[in-house]
Amino acid sequence: MPNWTKEQKQAIEEENTNILVSAGAGSGKTAVLSERVLRKVKEGVDIDRILILTFTKAAAYEMMVRIRKKLVEANLLEQVDLIDKAYITTFDSFSLSIVKKYHDRLNINKDIAIIDNNSINIVKVEILDKLFNEYYKSNNILFDKLISDFCLRDDKELKEYILKLNNNLDLKYDKKEYLNTYLNNFYSKEYINKTVSEYENMLLDNIKNIKEDINNLSIILDGEYISKLEDNLSLLLNSTDYTSIKENSTVSIPNLPKNSGSLASKLKEDIKKNIDSIKELTNFPLDKLLDDYTYTRDYL
Repeated sequence: MPNWTKEQKQAIEEENTNILVSAGAGSGKTAVLSERVLRKVKEGVDIDRILILTFTKAAAYEMMVRIRKKLVEANLLEQVDLIDKAYITTFDSFSLSIVKKYHDRLNINKDIAIIDNNSINIVKVEILDKLFNEYYKSNNILFDKLISDFCLRDDKELKEYILKLNNNLDLKYDKKEYLNTYLNNFYSKEYINKTVSEYENMLLDNIKNIKEDINNLSIILDGEYISKLEDNLSLLLNSTDYTSIKENSTVSIPNLPKNSGSLASKLKEDIKKNIDSIKELTNFPLDKLLDDYTYTRDYL
């Protein structure tokens, strides 16, 4: 008999309520579920009256093997004979069996099957090809712009990118809602201003780091060097927005006094790294960045 934890024991024995067991891989979820099934069978519930669903065929097979072993060990041989008829399968397979059973009420052909990923991908490509052909004939200005800006010899790479993007969008909770509101959400004045503010805050964090490094240098070096350093960096240290930070990022760091030590050298190097980061992050004027961002709206 395994030494179940308090939570595992609760998951095995709890009745008349929904139970959610959230645990990582290898934590014993399968063992707990198979033990719960064994308890139900011992209490008089036939194994073929219990519905057990998994996400994969491999997990369903493992669950069946586990339960069969437990039934044999418990000498419940009649239940072992029933296990091949038990509903231990995947969500997809069980759902398909329900649809087939009631196909007439759903007005669906009884020979319906679960389509495989390869077939789905073929259909997606066919649909996309059809859409592209329709757009080529429509003289749509935005579509023509998309093709001319992103296609070289043909439109193959663009189509592959759209299919990849579509696969990622399928992970969204509400794909249609996300797409229908995307332009308004991500190209609104409010969103753009918020993004600029966040970007400026990132730059100001670099400046804050520089000030902290200067403060730490002041503890180990004489005041004359610190005064010179602060004078050289004063405009940058007092900048508060993207444009002023960019304009004042071209600065020089004075050489350290002789025998300043390794800590001073490290602090000076950290100051240089933060200044280099600021220069890289402000490589273009803000209005050009905003124009480039707004320009992508047509592609979207």
